[in-house]
Amino acid sequence: MQYLLALVALVGAATMLQGCDTDGALDGIQQAFQRLGAVFGSGGSSAAQQSTLPSDGVEIPLAVKSWGNGLRLAISVSPVDSNGRSLPAQELVLDSGSSTLAFCDTSLADQVSPLQLPSYISCNKYNPGGAPTGYWGKFYKGSLLLGDGLQLNSSYYSVMQQQRSMPCEKGFQGIFGIAFKQLDVAFDANSPSFQPFDDSGDSIQCPTQAAADLAPPLMQLLRSSVASGQLGIHWSGREGASEATLYLDKAATSTPYYTHGSQAGQAALGELGWYDISIQQIALSGPAAAWVDFQCNPQGGTSSTCIMDTGTPILSVPRQIYHAVVQLYYQSRLTGQDLGSLTVTLAGASGAPVALEFSLRRLLENGWIKPGTGGVILGLPLWAFYYTVFDVKAGTATFVAKPQEAPETVPEANQPWLLQGEAWELLVNSTRELDIELTPMPENATSEAQAGLLEKIATAVSGNVADGGLRRLEDHEPVHV
Repeated sequence: MQYLLALVALVGAATMLQGCDTDGALDGIQQAFQRLGAVFGSGGSSAAQQSTLPSDGVEIPLAVKSWGNGLRLAISVSPVDSNGRSLPAQELVLDSGSSTLAFCDTSLADQVSPLQLPSYISCNKYNPGGAPTGYWGKFYKGSLLLGDGLQLNSSYYSVMQQQRSMPCEKGFQGIFGIAFKQLDVAFDANSPSFQPFDDSGDSIQCPTQAAADLAPPLMQLLRSSVASGQLGIHWSGREGASEATLYLDKAATSTPYYTHGSQAGQAALGELGWYDISIQQIALSGPAAAWVDFQCNPQGGTSSTCIMDTGTPILSVPRQIYHAVVQLYYQSRLTGQDLGSLTVTLAGASGAPVALEFSLRRLLENGWIKPGTGGVILGLPLWAFYYTVFDVKAGTATFVAKPQEAPETVPEANQPWLLQGEAWELLVNSTRELDIELTPMPENATSEAQAGLLEKIATAVSGNVADGGLRRLEDHEPVHV
């Protein structure tokens, strides 16, 4: 299944579960927000219904499981029925690239409390250009239990009535979107433009105009007066139970991942639905090459997006940059030299830029980097390198570097490093559309042939001395992975 790209037509770009594409006109949605946002209020609740947090915050363990084409974070969520009883826990994909919490189990609809306006639905289309993917279902309002007992009161969530290819298998039972409210919109099921899935399997057609915007459950808590607005995410880089953790409020900055780590800096955090960032430069360390002019500043009105998304199992970079990475891999095969790193420089919250460094070898060995077009998605692998703390009230993202593990494969002295098995297949599949032919170098290749290839590689990846070694991207289209 392709990486879902949820294109919620706010800036014509995408929010990721695997790559999502929610139909709707930008003007229509913005007008609907302004006109009808008061239908549900700002997402706050009365003092009697307001969620509470322990004074030292909350730590919620997360599992890491495989679904689709990569690993996902899984959080345990129990809906509370209309009689106040906790229903069986559901394992949901924790997705910072979307905002709606939606359960797969249709039987939950008969046990929980509906909204006063029962025609309001959640509707999302995914995987543009591929197999029909998405869901629709009514909205409900009630309490939710996260992990071992954090209760979110007066929360809006959905129960899927129809779905295609959603995370409703392999141990997953829905999706928990933790992004901002711009992506958590309610549509009217009575809209003439709404078309559910039909028997032929054709894709749903979501209404073209939103009826209201709803506060996502977790964001409603973080925005409330009882919370500081801090959200921390840790991932070990491995698959398994309790290999990741979600930290809320003061727990986000009291964990050893924060207090004992080396801070890379604090970046400016946008909230146009996604956890968006402004990228100033992406560079490769060897040979030196850098790219600028990403035009991925949604707050500044640019067309592309640069986002941090736990629901995307890769780092998605523009094709030009991925092409250079492949050329570097060729060079490493020939010389045995280390690939070096990929460095993403973000705009800082207080002016000083923030440089995030990723080992190319580790990215390639795990299949964690792939080509996209235009914008940049810092997916789940980001958290294997950095513990992050989002402050949704201050508009900042703090990155704390983690100690890096030794590479999985260590070549003998003076021997080239080679990708093996699945990692090699992933590289080959990702480069087919780039017209890059990856073939083994003949064992009897002459030194002159090797030197000629290395010279060609150096020319391909090095910057132009006349412009300071910086390259501008050739296109600035929205992210499509």
